[in-house]
Formats: sequence, C-alpha cells, structure tokens
Amino acid sequence: MENPADRRALKEEIARRLAEGPVQVHAKETPVPLGEWRSVVREVASELGQPVTAYAAADTIWAALLSSG
Repeated sequence: MENPADRRALKEEIARRLAEGPVQVHAKETPVPLGEWRSVVREVASELGQPVTAYAAADTIWAALLSSG
C-alpha cells in the first residue's frame, strides 16, 4: 500500500475489528490484496503486543487475537 494515509486507515480498521473478535474478510470486500491485509494484521498485533493467528485460503482471510493468559 503506497499511500501512508490509506495504510494508517487500514491499520485502524483492523485494530478495531480485531478488538471486537475474530475477523473474516473476502477478497471481494476489500480493495487491499489479502496478502497485504494479513501483513497489516500481524503488524497491528505486534504493535498491540498481542499474539495473533491469521490464515488465508483462496479468496478469504481469517484473523484473531489470541488470549495471552
């Protein structure tokens, strides 16, 4: 993602969605390639200091923060 403002907005969206629970995204729902979406999920989790699991298959990605205790 070349535009820093777009990346920041995506990070904010992902952080909000992960805080609400597991996330499932279909490729048709986002203009962001799923590989990049998954990278941002991992980046957000790292910034939050929380472990995350993220799995991508075909046109869908699933992600969830893992409990740390």
